[in-house]
Amino acid sequence: MTYRKPLFAAALALLGVAVLEGGVRLFGPDESALLFSWERADGMLAIDPTARTYLPRPGTDAYNPDGPYLWRYVTNAQGFREDAEIPMEKPAGTRRILAIGDSWIFGISTTQGKTIADHLETLLPPRQDGTPVEVINAGIPGASGFDLLLRWRHFEGWDLDGVVLDVPHNYARELAVAPSRDRYLDQDLGAPYAPVRLYLLARRVLTPITRARQAATPEAVAAIRDNLVTIAQEAAARGIPMWVGIWPGDLDEGLRGGTRDADLVDFRAALGPHGVKITGHALDHRSCWGFVDLAHPSEAGYRVLAEMFADLIVTGEEPVGMRTDPKCLDVPGYGPQKEIPPLPPPELRAKWGGGAGKDGDKGKGGGKDGGGAHGGAFPGPSSAAGDWAPPGGVSGGGPGVGPPYAGAAGAPYPQGPPNPQGPPNPQGPPNPQGPPTPPSTPQAK
Repeated sequence: MTYRKPLFAAALALLGVAVLEGGVRLFGPDESALLFSWERADGMLAIDPTARTYLPRPGTDAYNPDGPYLWRYVTNAQGFREDAEIPMEKPAGTRRILAIGDSWIFGISTTQGKTIADHLETLLPPRQDGTPVEVINAGIPGASGFDLLLRWRHFEGWDLDGVVLDVPHNYARELAVAPSRDRYLDQDLGAPYAPVRLYLLARRVLTPITRARQAATPEAVAAIRDNLVTIAQEAAARGIPMWVGIWPGDLDEGLRGGTRDADLVDFRAALGPHGVKITGHALDHRSCWGFVDLAHPSEAGYRVLAEMFADLIVTGEEPVGMRTDPKCLDVPGYGPQKEIPPLPPPELRAKWGGGAGKDGDKGKGGGKDGGGAHGGAFPGPSSAAGDWAPPGGVSGGGPGVGPPYAGAAGAPYPQGPPNPQGPPNPQGPPNPQGPPTPPSTPQAK
């Protein structure tokens, strides 16, 4: 009966797995926290089965916190970041521009009505002949250059007067789709779903380790450029002008300066022969970036990029290098070292997080897509006497970056608990028209 020993070992192994599975279900995270965005009914992304890519989930109305700033995003049934459905034919007497790109065109970390597309609708008419302008926001968070090509081809036959496009920063995804475009979905979206909590936990832990990093390798940049050249050729064949923007990928790059100058020259050489106009902005001040999300602009940063595009569209003049004007401090919009965002209503804070509460209660500030509740991995802020500084630091938990966020006109931000993440933030500057800002409380590691 030698076969009994292997059977006993197999049964024992299955029992062990069952015990572990039960332990994860009882004491581990809820299944929804282990799913990818496109696997959840309330995730920001969905899978487009016709184009074999992901896109913003249609019919969404949700909020995400970026520190003290709670931003809303709405998508229509077509998966555009628009409040209403968009017909193929443009409204009479209107110019129509299509905006396609990655999370920057979509407008991650800025609220509905404050994206680049939204700003262009108000900036362009008075700078031109007063004709109303409609800008369709067809941005896709996390998009590669190939995703943008597919998105562009979705608009074949649409009535368009121009295309605004950004150079995407998602280099890892670009390399994932490049080897075989027919199979790129399987290459990039990770292991498939299975209703086993132990498996989902292992998948969630291993995915960040096994997935390629977002390094701007020459191969990734070349793949993005080739896809943008294809879009430019097809737009030129349809007689549609195209304007492209380039900017740093995060706060680190913005403060260092000069990180995208070579890309500006490279993409201009590749796209210029097809009639494409290219511009760029350095975003070289802390106020240009999110409060906690240091890989996307603040409200003020998005406004600056819209001003940059508006200048290019109206004048056709391309800057020699990356622009440093207008300044994020000088344009409307919230941002670090600018005015404090107002606290959202209590019912929104209770559901979505964002900012500290009235009596020092801490906003939830986390989201499912980033490991918490609804889309961003943005912890609640630590606040004291009119200043606010992001927890942790740039690119993986380094020291806090730059001076803390100074409250406007001395109005103290409600007292919150110490942030449990990262090393201490540096000493903040005096709060304007208010008491001096105390040193940030040391944070437990």
